[in-house]
Amino acid sequence: MIWIPLALMLATFTLAQLQRFGPAPGLGWLPAALPYAFAGAAAWFAAALLLTVDMKPAVVAAIEAGRAFEARHAGLVTALLAALGAGLACTGFARAAWRLSEALCEPPENAYHFGVAGPAAMGVLGALLLALTLARL
Repeated sequence: MIWIPLALMLATFTLAQLQRFGPAPGLGWLPAALPYAFAGAAAWFAAALLLTVDMKPAVVAAIEAGRAFEARHAGLVTALLAALGAGLACTGFARAAWRLSEALCEPPENAYHFGVAGPAAMGVLGALLLALTLARL
């Protein structure tokens, strides 16, 4: 039963890759439906996987291993959180400022099409990791 969505995902991926070489005549609506078919097959596969495989022992084992690692290497975990938080905060806020400055230098008709939400969210995530690091100290 789990092989059906895998085969459908493989078939839609193959057809999408063939579309890169040029549109085949007579396919009609098929190129427009390929992304939806792939997404549906992926959701079907994920649902079938979650319904057939008991994930509780694996999740409990992963949580216990994480807690044991954190107990043995608390300083290392704190340093990693600080480094990751500083890197994400600096990179995210710098990219957001760069995109905002680019948008302000553009003509007015293009100034409204800039993406600051992604880099700003990355910067906020870094700031939250830094706050978590300070809370751990």
